[in-house]
Amino acid sequence: MLTQFSGCDIRDGLYEGRFCVEKFSKNLFSRGYKVNEKYKICSFFFEQEYMAQVDSLLSKKRNGEILGKVFGVPFAISESFTNIDFSSDYLSLYNVTVLRRLFAEGALLFCVTGRSSGFLESEPKLYSYGVEKDIGKHCQVSLAVSYGIAPLGLAGNSNSEWICQTFRAGVFTFVPSRITVPYTGLHIEKSTNKRLVFFSRTLKDICLFCDVCSGDDGFDENLLRTLKKRLLVGQNFLNVFKPRVLFFREELKDSNFQETNSDWITGRMKRNDCYIECVELSKFLDLDELSALYDFEYSEFEDRFLESETSFGRKYESSPFEILISDFLDTSDVIILKFDAPEGIENNFDYKLLKLFYFFGFPIVGVPFDCSGDEITKPMLFFIGCKKRDDKLMSVVNYCLDVL
Repeated sequence: MLTQFSGCDIRDGLYEGRFCVEKFSKNLFSRGYKVNEKYKICSFFFEQEYMAQVDSLLSKKRNGEILGKVFGVPFAISESFTNIDFSSDYLSLYNVTVLRRLFAEGALLFCVTGRSSGFLESEPKLYSYGVEKDIGKHCQVSLAVSYGIAPLGLAGNSNSEWICQTFRAGVFTFVPSRITVPYTGLHIEKSTNKRLVFFSRTLKDICLFCDVCSGDDGFDENLLRTLKKRLLVGQNFLNVFKPRVLFFREELKDSNFQETNSDWITGRMKRNDCYIECVELSKFLDLDELSALYDFEYSEFEDRFLESETSFGRKYESSPFEILISDFLDTSDVIILKFDAPEGIENNFDYKLLKLFYFFGFPIVGVPFDCSGDEITKPMLFFIGCKKRDDKLMSVVNYCLDVL
């Protein structure tokens, strides 16, 4: 049953008294230990600290105090999330802005996910899609969400890690714009190629947690004097009217399963008053050209960063790739990329496109999608929006999911 609850379900159930907090928490840990014994996903459980926080939240509820927006909702973090030794210095986690804001709104840190070279050796590779060699090399926070250990996970990932995790776990993924959430206290605070990633089983949970975490904290220079944009208004998404969608399609091949999927998606959206324009990827960028651009941008970025300490992404305002994508987004609300990750993921056209979107700071939402009913071949839809307009991106994604 625990795997069926979203973060919003848990919060509302605790708010309204439909769940007994103590019993729910004990069941949560019981399940967490059992799942972890089999799959070795987590490296540390915060049971003592968690139960102490539960007592504090119950006291607030009994006293009639205002309860937080994520009251009683457990979450997981990756082991590389912060440099703090949380096993011996739990209170130092309050120095991490994201965690401090979540704690203040009643969220409960449940566990830290680790690395496990033995993961999935005895379990089918659910969403591996040609990335078997990467399984076990990256943190398992997305899998903690997928298996119901926690409804939401946070990680500071490199550009290849988050893509692999998304496919392996089949969960919703959100990479916010760099100016949305402060990185103060995070392991990736000064990183040039890593960003904060949210994993959840529902889109609304991601928006709820991101809204709690977002906004200028006075320390992260990327957010100084920036206006906070909420992803949710109350409990609802922003209203969207007939969004303009640019669908990057894969190169068409004979008897291709992907082509059928793409046609189904575009047909559904057109029938529901979406303006959708399809761009075949092979006409957008040649694979060799993309590879050259990819290699050039990465080498240039690393060289320039070594020469200066300019903030994330600011030196790349004139990047050819960034200019091209920004031009597309001037006339479209969102770019959709359907990614099936066939064999040879490192040389895959879509994979390199995703890494470039990630690298240049565009907000990205990953959605597990299946119109065939076949989980073994489930693709992902990736929605890419304008920088600094995460609110608009989320609303368009929600609209498109309702249509599909």
